[in-house]
Amino acid sequence: MDLNSPADVPDFLKKHYTALSEDMTYRLSARQAQGLDLDATEYDLRRIVLLDIEKQVRARNSRLQDHQILIPAARVGEVREALKVRGEAPPPARRAGGKALAEQLPGNWDELLAAAAHRVPTLQLAQNVVWDAASESIDGSTAKLLFLDAPGGAENKYLAETLLKYSRESCHIGLAVASSAIAATLMPLGRTAHSRFKIPIEINQTSFCGFTQSTEVAKMLKKTKMIVRDEASMAHRHCFEAVDRSIVDVMGPEVASQISRLVCGDFLQVPAVVTKGSIAQIIRASLGKSPLMLSRFMRMQLPTNMRVKTRADAGQAEEANLVEAFGKWLSAIGDGDIRSAVVLQAEESARGTPAQGLDLEKDLRAALPLAAGQRGARRRSPRPGSTAVEQWTTKIRIPRAMCLPKGSGMQELLKSVFPEMSLVNPTNAAALDPMGERMILATVNKDIIDLDEVDIDQVPGEALTYCSIDTVNDEDIEFAEVYTTEFLNTIYHSSVPTHAMVLKVGMTVMLFRNLAAQNGDCNGIR
Repeated sequence: MDLNSPADVPDFLKKHYTALSEDMTYRLSARQAQGLDLDATEYDLRRIVLLDIEKQVRARNSRLQDHQILIPAARVGEVREALKVRGEAPPPARRAGGKALAEQLPGNWDELLAAAAHRVPTLQLAQNVVWDAASESIDGSTAKLLFLDAPGGAENKYLAETLLKYSRESCHIGLAVASSAIAATLMPLGRTAHSRFKIPIEINQTSFCGFTQSTEVAKMLKKTKMIVRDEASMAHRHCFEAVDRSIVDVMGPEVASQISRLVCGDFLQVPAVVTKGSIAQIIRASLGKSPLMLSRFMRMQLPTNMRVKTRADAGQAEEANLVEAFGKWLSAIGDGDIRSAVVLQAEESARGTPAQGLDLEKDLRAALPLAAGQRGARRRSPRPGSTAVEQWTTKIRIPRAMCLPKGSGMQELLKSVFPEMSLVNPTNAAALDPMGERMILATVNKDIIDLDEVDIDQVPGEALTYCSIDTVNDEDIEFAEVYTTEFLNTIYHSSVPTHAMVLKVGMTVMLFRNLAAQNGDCNGIR
């Protein structure tokens, strides 16, 4: 500046500041990706850029102050560490876990705490009981282990999000994990438990997770105040025990005792999968049979169906009654109290009830137990040669209002599920939203392919065909004779789409793979 100084140095700096700060901006971004300088702002970046320029002009006996340019004062970060953005970011191998730690340590602590405080008055009575116990555990020196028995509609995710926001204030971490990728994406910064804690696929009663003291998981656990785990009841108890065993082994009993845990689940839903396992083996694999659950966890419940309450408060009494009946019907199936199809059929035959004409709510309530705790149907003596499943299975009746008339085909099925399909405007996103909330499940791929062919003809618009890659790449050219194009085009597997996928604008697409779970692009998303 002193050799060829422009007439207006502040204006010159303003015009070229972006170019002058490009290198420092890159260095700061790289360091933040490694978990450093997370509190740095544009103010700090400008200070470092001007200090670098000051160093250059001082070598020529000049100063920025002589040109009416002031260098911002130094600032201390919110984590009470001096902000240093001059150095290059260390290589990832030397700072393992920095990026993951940076993701879990957002800088808007005040906003998170304010959001949690705003939600607390909206919690219901049962939710408040859980909130008091969990928040007291977060604030205290000794953590609590809570299991939240939350059936469908209990809004446990709303409560879990509130606790996560509360636990993430003051530079702490609230880890959100779930047993499935779909549930993980519904939680802030959620990940699957297997991904977060490196749970081994082949697991037994002595397994450990794949993280050590030098890994990113250990770095996060040092700052973690609470771990929220959703859909825990559908995971094998060995997965749950392996995480607890690994935290104590790697972090030490003292650190492990300071991490609160909120485990959410519903034992009436899908149990843990045991390949070719008997009923006894499936029960033993349940989280409810874990010594941790029996001896260390405090069990709490959310009995209120918030879907019913929300509709009742909105004056939608008829819909609220239907949702309530459906929820009780599902609970009766899970509890084993549902009345069997044989008993219902016998009662209707005795009364002379017509086979048609019952609405859905009446049909659902008719299958509920007559009195609290009453078993639905007496199980007959096991037949010789019958399997354990047959001995302990009660046949239930699907409500007739949910079934199509006998002899209905795919056209009738599509029209009953998507009645507006042929009339919807593909360019109207609001009109397409209700269609995206419904789906048809089938047990075999052939039925899905047949439904898709009928579906394409019903949706208005021009059809586009997307073909899969059906040639072997150059690196595996030796397999070209085995995996021919014709063979690849005929593969029909449950985990991959067909070779030729025909789509129209407005159609719903479901992913088969976790493409980017943090962005919501995961298996099963629509």
